[in-house]
Amino acid sequence: MTIPGIISNSDIVRARLKHSWLENQLLNKTSQEVVYLWAETGWPALENEFSERVKDTLNLADDLENGFSPAQLVDRLAPFAKVDQEAKELIKQAVHEAYLESSKISDFRMPLREDAMALGEALDELHKAWQLPVTEGHEQILRSVWQKVSIKAKALHTILERLPKGVVLP
Repeated sequence: MTIPGIISNSDIVRARLKHSWLENQLLNKTSQEVVYLWAETGWPALENEFSERVKDTLNLADDLENGFSPAQLVDRLAPFAKVDQEAKELIKQAVHEAYLESSKISDFRMPLREDAMALGEALDELHKAWQLPVTEGHEQILRSVWQKVSIKAKALHTILERLPKGVVLP
């Protein structure tokens, strides 16, 4: 069970990656739009931002267990304000262990990492194709590479959609 009203940093990152990056910068593009950007206007986000989003995704994968854990609530909720630090740590540990067991969040780590790395490789290939001179032959290369990017972006989007949307209660 997730608590949607209580947002964690990991949930903010997940949403930013899923919506702001994948949906609004990659998945909303057709191959024709990508060719237009390549031939006419450029795509600064491809040059400056996308590799950072891949790194953000890998960092999210590495912090999955803690990022959605209800243990973080112990420091945020008023009923625990007067509890001594040692007791808080014991509560955090018990809640975190119950969460790990019931949520199976760890099962998402490797698929998330693998999908992020696969998209990163496809984006690197797109970046190389982007440097080619604008010709019909190169356009076909670009379209083919874009197809790979699109498939990898959809796969990453799917796993991000499966992650919690808030702090998870065991």
